[in-house]
Amino acid sequence: MPDQQLPPNPIPTPPSPSERLAVVMESLEPALLKFITTVTRERRSGGLWSLVKRGGLVLMFLLGLMIWALIYGTAFGVHPTVIEPTVAQLEIDGQIGAGNVTSADTVVPMLQSLCKQPNVKGLVLHINSPGGSPGDAERIGAAVDACKLMPPGKDAKANRQRRRVVAVIDGLGASAGYMIALHGDEIVANATGMVGSIGVIIEGLKYDGLMKKVGVSSYAYASGPLKTMLSPYALDTPAQQAVAQQLAESAMRVFQSEVIARRPQLNRDTPDLWSGRVWVADDARAIGLIDRVGLLEPTEAREFPSLPVQSFRPTRDVRGLVNLDSWVGAIRSSLMARPVQLQ
Repeated sequence: MPDQQLPPNPIPTPPSPSERLAVVMESLEPALLKFITTVTRERRSGGLWSLVKRGGLVLMFLLGLMIWALIYGTAFGVHPTVIEPTVAQLEIDGQIGAGNVTSADTVVPMLQSLCKQPNVKGLVLHINSPGGSPGDAERIGAAVDACKLMPPGKDAKANRQRRRVVAVIDGLGASAGYMIALHGDEIVANATGMVGSIGVIIEGLKYDGLMKKVGVSSYAYASGPLKTMLSPYALDTPAQQAVAQQLAESAMRVFQSEVIARRPQLNRDTPDLWSGRVWVADDARAIGLIDRVGLLEPTEAREFPSLPVQSFRPTRDVRGLVNLDSWVGAIRSSLMARPVQLQ
């Protein structure tokens, strides 16, 4: 039987391009899945970190805003809230009166806001002032007296607790500054502090000499001989000078009676007591103008041993700072007005 020839081996058909692509994709699939998973995880963690950063920035902004409101917010009429039992230290610094940082318009609202809060357990008046307006000093003193009563509790009929007020003169407590200190339950002054200047002065400017030099004259048609008293454009007549002196003495008697009523231990026979003189702290204590000689911090530690102290400083209202009329009025008043000042 003749040999049967076997057919030749078939030549393998090369894979098509689509098949080759499928093979490559199949081999790369695990790597691609790993890459996609890694990118997704990184994006998610990056988004979370971005959210955390943004939240932190917002929190820092809100915290800064709260701190600003506590310290400087009074410029916009915002008064701080005391969140824990504390002693409020109120700064009475510089000249007292309208147009100054320390005036009844700035101090009284702050006092009222602080003193209606039950967490304010005590008040320290930190005074360094040469004096100023008696009207402003009276208003501030009245607010201090009102502050001595704690706000009513749930039982409005119950006796209200008293809040202790201590005045600490640190440097100078003169005239209207001392008038405010009189409303404290105790008055303390540092050893080199100066206290007193109990008196009244009516002062201002006269332009008549300057006007003559530049050839300017003034006129005034008044309904009475005293109506032009204290005019800056002419010297006062003897009658006007006598009335002005009477006004100063009348205001002085009010100041004097306030000192006598609030300082029962005062030595009224002290020479120059009502002359406008100031005394160094130790001499002021000897004649009864103050109670103790001491410093601010030891006094606060002695009077309020278990309470923290928080300082509050009055500031000008921003509306007054941007109000042109108030600027013009302040300049005009300082040049032309003749206010009665305790200084």
